[in-house]
Amino acid sequence: MNNAIAQVNAAVMRGALGDPVMKSMVSKIDSINRLAEQHHGFIWRIEDIPPGTLAPIQVYLGLRNDDRIYFNLTMLESIDSLKQFTYETAHNGLLKDKNQWVPSTQLPTYALWWIDRQERPRIEEAARRLATLRDLGPTQTAFTFKAPHPAPSPAN
Repeated sequence: MNNAIAQVNAAVMRGALGDPVMKSMVSKIDSINRLAEQHHGFIWRIEDIPPGTLAPIQVYLGLRNDDRIYFNLTMLESIDSLKQFTYETAHNGLLKDKNQWVPSTQLPTYALWWIDRQERPRIEEAARRLATLRDLGPTQTAFTFKAPHPAPSPAN
């Protein structure tokens, strides 16, 4: 297996993307996405999310027919590359201001897992990974930066 790290981020925002409370975050999304795509180790990110496909994430977040979901699904070459992007670029400013846009929750809002570099994670899988992290804590199946798990060894 040629490993990469997959990352899901899902949360209930304080308002829909068009809501004035979300304006300062929305104004930064395009530049942060461009920054991510140019970051060393970047492989892929979900771009187009067809209507209705976030149902598994809505279930995880305890929502129905709600347009306040923030959802991101990405892949990078390594945890180190993802961690550097998350905490050592302009993205970190979004994290520092997160409470303006996303209320506190007891649910895990992000999860990491190892994936074959040739695969692309699906929304349903991301929802399962978040639920696993919620139910079992960090495991090889779903973990966090604070409790990472090593990449699986290649099969002999």
